[in-house]
Amino acid sequence: MTKKKTDPVVHKIACIHHVTLSGTLAERIHPAKTHKEVTFHFKPGVNVLCGPNGSGKSTIMATLYPSNMSPGEREFKIKVDPGPCRHMDFEKNNPRVQSSFNDYQPMGFQVVVRRTSHGEMVKALTSGFPKASGLKGACMLMDEPEVALDIDGIFDMVRGLEHRMTHPDVHPINQYVIATHAPAILLNPLFNVIELVPGYRDRVSRSLGAILHKERSDGPGGEP
Repeated sequence: MTKKKTDPVVHKIACIHHVTLSGTLAERIHPAKTHKEVTFHFKPGVNVLCGPNGSGKSTIMATLYPSNMSPGEREFKIKVDPGPCRHMDFEKNNPRVQSSFNDYQPMGFQVVVRRTSHGEMVKALTSGFPKASGLKGACMLMDEPEVALDIDGIFDMVRGLEHRMTHPDVHPINQYVIATHAPAILLNPLFNVIELVPGYRDRVSRSLGAILHKERSDGPGGEP
């Protein structure tokens, strides 16, 4: 008796290519200008949205996951390759608050965000865990994942994201879009950084450099 052949599992590869905002959404990004539309381009791998508070990071993240928006706010056009997509808002989605997670997410995904600490959850989502959770080829939207992480947690997250850039054939997530204030992420040369305020990345770099220079000049405890 011959065994029946089974078709190989085909994973859809999710990828956001670009999003164009118009109307009031465009005004939120550039309130002082008369832009009718504003377009942001994304790449496979790690994309970083950076800008000061109020610059529109959360607005863009909401358009990338349209179910987060009210019908009156959908003044945008988006080009995507459809596939699994998950949105993690780390300011709102405490992993111990079960009601904050959607039922359609794969069970493995629900378990990791409910049963682990915040740092372990972020490390899992930026490393190899999603391979076993139904998220192979997914687009992962992460809003301020550095919230409540210590320095080791931040660098664990960065190492996981760097692994996606250097080993795209073995890392399960196809695309990350991350809204962040963390210098370790937005200053990383491997990532596609999208500035919502031109020159903001350089401003962060200069500010960080000035702080480190002062520390070296003053010495331990602030003493010259």
